[in-house]
Amino acid sequence: MFRSDPTRRLRRMPAFVPAREPHPVILGARPITGAALRRHLREELLPLWDRYGWDGEHGGFHSRLRHDLPPAADGFRRLVVQMRQLYVYACIGAEGVGWARDRPDATFEHGIARFWDAKHGGWYLTTTPAGDPLDRSKDAYAHAFALLGLAYYHRLSPSAAAPERALDTLDLLERHLADPR
Repeated sequence: MFRSDPTRRLRRMPAFVPAREPHPVILGARPITGAALRRHLREELLPLWDRYGWDGEHGGFHSRLRHDLPPAADGFRRLVVQMRQLYVYACIGAEGVGWARDRPDATFEHGIARFWDAKHGGWYLTTTPAGDPLDRSKDAYAHAFALLGLAYYHRLSPSAAAPERALDTLDLLERHLADPR
């Protein structure tokens, strides 16, 4: 559809600019600033999720952790989870956080290998942990997360693979998932 000039479509997308210091958030009885929340995320929550949420055997992220931290044995992986984590780890990797250096690459490679539908295009909604498709349907919400993850991964690690998959995803959304009205 727009393949003749893909940069025209990408240029018209507004840039995401996070607020530098939002209003304090109240957790319990003390206010927490945006800087404190980012520090907590970078130094505590994401390292914990990286340690317990990443599947060292099959790759990719588990969908959820149990209250005592081991992953819940769901028997499936969701595209939304993988692409949301790609976005999160690409953002933290762009901040130069050393422990997060390799996770975006591994998450991207896992997503392409296990969720990309090479025959019909687009992304599988769910797979087994080993990567066999469970739900082959195409979902606009999940594909939006794929675009978000791919965009931020490309900002961290410029290569031809991420924008090419993003454009393929946009084409599929426009051809098959757009509102016909």
